[in-house]
Amino acid sequence: MEAAARTTEAWFCGAAATTNGSSPRRQCKTKFWEVRLQRTAGKSYKKSMEKYMLPCLNKMIFGFDCPGCGMQRALKLLVEGDFGGAFRMYPPVYTGVAFMLSALLMLADRRRNYSKLVIALAIVNAVVILISYFYKLVNQNIIL
Repeated sequence: MEAAARTTEAWFCGAAATTNGSSPRRQCKTKFWEVRLQRTAGKSYKKSMEKYMLPCLNKMIFGFDCPGCGMQRALKLLVEGDFGGAFRMYPPVYTGVAFMLSALLMLADRRRNYSKLVIALAIVNAVVILISYFYKLVNQNIIL
């Protein structure tokens, strides 16, 4: 593994890897290990995030999705930057995030009244959840 890392480092650094002890080599080496650390940290982050996801109890007991099925996976996709995939996984993810941010804003800023905004976003979120849930049930041939 060490030899493979050196070979990859030499390829990554190019001509700077052949000079002896100069500053460009040291800078290149540092950059190589930073990039490598970022790649491995990202992979382990994704694996550790999936490890703590909760299974859907409704699906385990009754055999079909609940209105919240897909929210954890959609949030995972949102954190990873796959915005379209997050919407396809669970369409109310964006209204849910907007609702949670407005609720946190209401808790953080007590001087202003955000209650109408929070209530409006809660209603919009509930409507979007119900519409997407019934759409999912119809497409899975559970109802109708």
